[in-house]
Amino acid sequence: MAEQERAGRLAVADQSVLAAFRAHPIVNRYLTVNIRKGDAWFALLNEQLHRYPLDDRQVIPTRLGNAIRRFEEYGYDRYRLDSQVLWHELNAAVPDMRASRPTTPG
Repeated sequence: MAEQERAGRLAVADQSVLAAFRAHPIVNRYLTVNIRKGDAWFALLNEQLHRYPLDDRQVIPTRLGNAIRRFEEYGYDRYRLDSQVLWHELNAAVPDMRASRPTTPG
């Protein structure tokens, strides 16, 4: 919403929601600290946020589990692929590590 506000495209109904959000005492405390961190920090935060599943019901307690869930969602949302089909496609695109591994005598 902040991006829409900066661009001047924020709807009137959303303006009141954003104002109420900013007026909350806890949110306001973090907002005043983090607003000075800059665009690079917000881009990194946005990237970290996208590591989690989009549906809150799909979030699980571990980072690995959330990464796997997000991978499964991405394959279906982006290409309409089952996660198993996407995994096999990725496996086919990666060079075989056994061929490039040096052999050890013995």
